[in-house]
Amino acid sequence: MELVPFFIVIKKLNVNNTVDLIKAYHIKCHKLRHLNLSVNDFEKRIKVAIQKSIEYKIPPIKIGNMKNNYPQWYDIFNQYNIL
Repeated sequence: MELVPFFIVIKKLNVNNTVDLIKAYHIKCHKLRHLNLSVNDFEKRIKVAIQKSIEYKIPPIKIGNMKNNYPQWYDIFNQYNIL
């Protein structure tokens, strides 16, 4: 759920856009490797993470850390001009 604070705090996306982006990423990951969490359960976790990010103003992942630790995220977001 490291992406939720990034989308909410930095990109200032609304809840629906954040859920849609992260769900789409989850589905793509699931196609590559089976994930134990259903899309519906994952969506519930996303919404809880969004609520906590807004309520506690959780700082997002830094772009440099994303690039180093999650290069696949960085590449995808960079490709779609999300960063």
